[in-house]
Amino acid sequence: MRSSFLGFNIATQGLYTSKTGLDVINHNITNAANPAYSRQMVNQKASRALPGNNGKGMLGTGSEVVGIHHVRDFYLDTKYWKESTYLGEYTAKKTQLEQLESLFNEPSDSGFNTVFNDFFTSLENLNTNPGNEAYRNSVKEAAISLTGYFNTTASRLQRQQQDLNFAIKTTVEEINSIAHQIQNLNRQIYGAELDGSAANDLRDERLYLVDQLSKLVDTSAEEVTGANGKKEFIVRINEQPLVNHFSVQTLEVRPRKDQKNPEDMPDLYDVYFSTGMKIDTSHPSFRGELRGYLDLRDGNGTNGEYKGIPHYMKKLDRFVQVFAAKFNDVHEKGYDIQGNTNIEFFAGTTAMDFKVADAILQDVKKIALSSQPGQESNTEVLHQLIDLKHDQGMFELGEPGNYMEALISELGIDSKEAKMFEKNQTNLQKVVENQRKSISGVDLNEEVAYMIKYLQLYNASARMITVIDQIYDTTINRMGV
Repeated sequence: MRSSFLGFNIATQGLYTSKTGLDVINHNITNAANPAYSRQMVNQKASRALPGNNGKGMLGTGSEVVGIHHVRDFYLDTKYWKESTYLGEYTAKKTQLEQLESLFNEPSDSGFNTVFNDFFTSLENLNTNPGNEAYRNSVKEAAISLTGYFNTTASRLQRQQQDLNFAIKTTVEEINSIAHQIQNLNRQIYGAELDGSAANDLRDERLYLVDQLSKLVDTSAEEVTGANGKKEFIVRINEQPLVNHFSVQTLEVRPRKDQKNPEDMPDLYDVYFSTGMKIDTSHPSFRGELRGYLDLRDGNGTNGEYKGIPHYMKKLDRFVQVFAAKFNDVHEKGYDIQGNTNIEFFAGTTAMDFKVADAILQDVKKIALSSQPGQESNTEVLHQLIDLKHDQGMFELGEPGNYMEALISELGIDSKEAKMFEKNQTNLQKVVENQRKSISGVDLNEEVAYMIKYLQLYNASARMITVIDQIYDTTINRMGV
């Protein structure tokens, strides 16, 4: 036999259900601007019905809240992580290539074209008065500016390689920090859900950490059922477990024993898992900021490798080696004012150690201009030196100015390409992010609509209690009066 006060129970359950709905909406609204939050909804169902009198159907007993879940689409989460990984890589490359462009300082009053043209202009001026010591000093100073440009550029490239090396170390530390935070959240979520509850806010926080991790390195995540029947959360990078529920396999950096490229600074880092396995940076899935930094730090542009700092350093060294050798070949054939010959003008074989030879620095009379000893007015060798500026056979790309212009243009093209990729990837990620927000994001207008709905339900349940109270008051206290 059903209770005489079943109506009160049904209406009271309605109050509790509506109040829970209002609390959840309140929670959604206050977290509308929280990037780590996804909207929550009440799981509501009809309470277990009672058999009707004389077998006539079932009598409903109201509603109950069976849970509160957060709204997420794991497919869109996975897609977002993939796009975020590519965006992280292209953003890192764009930023670093922009810095590389600024190192070459073109166009400017102190860029290559300026110092190179000034050097040959000084030679042309010397041709007007070969014995003038002031003009000879001008040649020396212009040569010092030319070599200084390459020294400075090479030094800046080395510093940027060191900065990238530090960025790699910092990124690895950030990956490890996120991994430990996810591990800690796994423990909290496991404990909070032992009674069958859903730790929605903690789960959102955990997935937000995966979002952040996906910018740094290729990331995948999944939730599996463990041996004890409980859910376990696993995060992988480079297809290797980083977080395996309660355990973490961190990354670490180790200085290289051997240089990868001759142009590299010493003690550059390689990245390893804590198990000792070196991370496979050539793996097709290896992406993210970490990939961007490694490509720019190590890429030599050969065998399909990215064109990073070693590539441009090698190009600078190539210019110095060829140009200095050609200039010295001509200069060593000439005679200085005192009749000496076989005098080297430039020294050094790399952009870093490129300099004016000590003999010229100490005595500008050592500048050899004549094709015969004792002929100060003979400037045949000087003319040959001046002609080197337009020597079409000096480099594969023609004269020396063309070589450097091609190098700077190549860097500009690489930078422009990185900007284009970054822009396209930003647009792709925004599309996925908007799709994700359309499902998981808090829409204030929608929440207000639900709020009004639950408020009306609450008021209706309260009104129902009042009506039932009036019915029993009449039945018990007023009938027969």
